[in-house]
Amino acid sequence: MRLCRPTLLLLFPLLWSAGAAAAELSLGIGRIEAPGWKAEGVQARMDAAGRVSARVARAEAAALPAPLQKLEASCRIAPGEGGGLACREGRLALSSAKLGRLQGRFAVSMRGADDWQLLLPELQGEISGQDSAERFIAEKLAFALDADLRRQGGRLRGRTGLRLLSGQGYADPIYADFSTHPLQLQAQWSLDTAASHLDLEGLQLEQPGVGRLGLSGQWRLKQGRAGLDAVADIGTLELAPAAELYAKPFLAGSRIADVSARGQLRGRIQLQAGAPRSVALELQDAGVTLTRLGLGADGLSGSLGWAAESGAAPPATLRWQALRVGKLESAPGQMHYQAGARDFRLTAPLRLGLLDGAVNVRQLDLRRAGQPGMSAALDADIEPIELARLCRAFGWPEFSGTLSGRIPGVKLENDLLSLDGALTARAFDGDIRIGDLRVIQPFGVLPRVAADIRLRNLDLQQVTSAFSFGRIEGRLNGDVSGLRLLGWRPVAMDTRLYTPPDDRSRHRISQRAIDSISRAGGGPAGLLQRTALRVFDDFAYDRIAWSCRLDNGICIMDGLEPAKNGGYVLVKGRLLPRIDVVGFSRRVGWDTFLAQLKAAMAAEKAEVR
Repeated sequence: MRLCRPTLLLLFPLLWSAGAAAAELSLGIGRIEAPGWKAEGVQARMDAAGRVSARVARAEAAALPAPLQKLEASCRIAPGEGGGLACREGRLALSSAKLGRLQGRFAVSMRGADDWQLLLPELQGEISGQDSAERFIAEKLAFALDADLRRQGGRLRGRTGLRLLSGQGYADPIYADFSTHPLQLQAQWSLDTAASHLDLEGLQLEQPGVGRLGLSGQWRLKQGRAGLDAVADIGTLELAPAAELYAKPFLAGSRIADVSARGQLRGRIQLQAGAPRSVALELQDAGVTLTRLGLGADGLSGSLGWAAESGAAPPATLRWQALRVGKLESAPGQMHYQAGARDFRLTAPLRLGLLDGAVNVRQLDLRRAGQPGMSAALDADIEPIELARLCRAFGWPEFSGTLSGRIPGVKLENDLLSLDGALTARAFDGDIRIGDLRVIQPFGVLPRVAADIRLRNLDLQQVTSAFSFGRIEGRLNGDVSGLRLLGWRPVAMDTRLYTPPDDRSRHRISQRAIDSISRAGGGPAGLLQRTALRVFDDFAYDRIAWSCRLDNGICIMDGLEPAKNGGYVLVKGRLLPRIDVVGFSRRVGWDTFLAQLKAAMAAEKAEVR
């Protein structure tokens, strides 16, 4: 037997009226079909007390991921208050071999197709299964559901509650074990079915041990995500489990996939047209670690603020106990800032304490971050920082001395990074100046750099002490003009390193340094070990000079003056025993020169007997 939908709507009134005149009434239907669903083995029964029960052996519907193998429902039919019918003391049970089971109680009162109420005081069940694409999977997922639904005047109002008590669930890419972290949801809402307009009066989501979330707003369903205007209130979010459960799955395969967090977060996020409009969050004793990148922060507190419109967000303050880059750790500090759209700016100077010194940032403005028209401005200086500790923190060769200097007016406009003045630093007990610095497409695949560099009065012992190059005592000047880098690789420059004319410091050079300079200049190595001079640890020298004019990958090298044998003098000796170091290679490929220099530093240390 096949019945259409209008026929089904008449069954309950007919059963109720017929049952009132008979001791018992039974109805069996082999098959029912309607657009989008069908049922088989339908049986209905009504006794003289007005209790109706129904059983369906198998049911399929487009909305169901798998067929139902069993559906049983019963209730007591009686006249409803104010007319119509009521279905009271309802019992419901269903099961599916692929999905699981559900059972519970219900009550229905109906005065018409557009005027009814459904109460579900308690439904409990357990489901297992997955969709065809395996994007949603449930494994023994135990739940409890309650609802109060009322349809009247073209509007459906509801109060619903859902508890996920145990079992596992997967919604690509998030996996959750609800036996460890059960989930509770309560919602009160109203739906205009004709306009597909949902008023979310209040939704409360709580996961003990993780956090609480409240959501209210409106959703124009036909517009999809763009139709959502809402406010999300975060009660207290425990960052450690939240990052593990809900952040890391989205970061898998990225360089920050190993992120770990701690502490608490609370605040509010406003959504407009489905996108964040403003963010106001408060951190309490929070921290984050990115092990792969060697980054971390501890003791974070204060506010994280942002607005969709530049300048609309109120000023915010973020404090920390320590910021870490590798083994480099900052002192406690705080940052006052304002962030809106793709813009960021400091609203007060920032002092970042490092290694008993500091980086003082007076200005930091970032505009249109991540967009083609991105621009930035930075003005800062460096209070003396101990170089040895800085090098150890980054795993660099260890230098002695301190680093200080000025970073004036760094600007980024139209993919061009430039300085208002010269970048100056104090290091190796001397002065370093970088002028006319320009970087084209600094964040591109092949950045182009132009600069001039001046070194004045550097302590050579501090410079050479960090390398296996040998020891040189004295002072050093240097001039690098027309420096050009392509992809951070030198392609052109005119460089000269030399002893300052007025240098009156002690001038000594070790056997190892003599050997290294000779190798780098294309000369022989190890000659001193084959002569009587091997008994001397070091030698006095008068001056040192080396120059390189790099063009088209070729370095044209020179020294202090021409040598008698046709080379050029790199180190001019003084006193007895006098040693001159002579270079012979004039034209050397830049890569070859770097290889020679690396080989000189890697060579066995000279043995002095």
